[in-house]
Amino acid sequence: MDLLLPKIEAFKHAEERRLFYVALTRAMQHVCLVSDANKTSDFVRELIDNHYEILCDVSAGEKFQEKLADKGGSQHSLSTQSTCQQCGGALQNKGRFRVCYNKDCDYIEPVCPKCGGKMILRKGPSGQFFGCINYRKDAVGSCSYTEKLIDLKAVKT
Repeated sequence: MDLLLPKIEAFKHAEERRLFYVALTRAMQHVCLVSDANKTSDFVRELIDNHYEILCDVSAGEKFQEKLADKGGSQHSLSTQSTCQQCGGALQNKGRFRVCYNKDCDYIEPVCPKCGGKMILRKGPSGQFFGCINYRKDAVGSCSYTEKLIDLKAVKT
C-alpha cells in the first residue's frame, strides 16, 4: 500500500505552501496580500517575520481597514499599493509624492495631504488645478482638497 501513496512531506502544509509559492512567483509586476490581523496565515507570517520588502499605500490600507472595522474585523496589509500608470511598476512614497521604482520611467503622482489619495490635474472656471481623486460632489466623506500648482519636476532630483 505504501508504494501507491505519496511520500510524507517534511514541511507542514507542503501542498498549500507550493500553491502559495506559485501564486507569488507568477505575478508580472507585484503581489498584493491582505490578511486578517487576527488570523494571519503561517505563510504570510513567514513573509513578515523574514523581513521581506513591504510596500504599502497607507491610504488604501486605511480605507480597507475602516470598511473591515465597520464589520467588526481587523486586517494586516502586506501590500496595497498604487501602480505606475505608464509602465505598471510599483510606486514608492517620496515625501508627498509616489514615484515609480522603474529607473527608466519618469512617472510621479502627487498625494493629497488631507486623505492620502492621488491628486489629478483638473480644469475649472479659473483654469487648471490639482484636485484629490476622492472628491465626490455633495458626498459624505468626500475630499475637496485642491492646489493650484504642484511642481513635479523637483521630485526626481
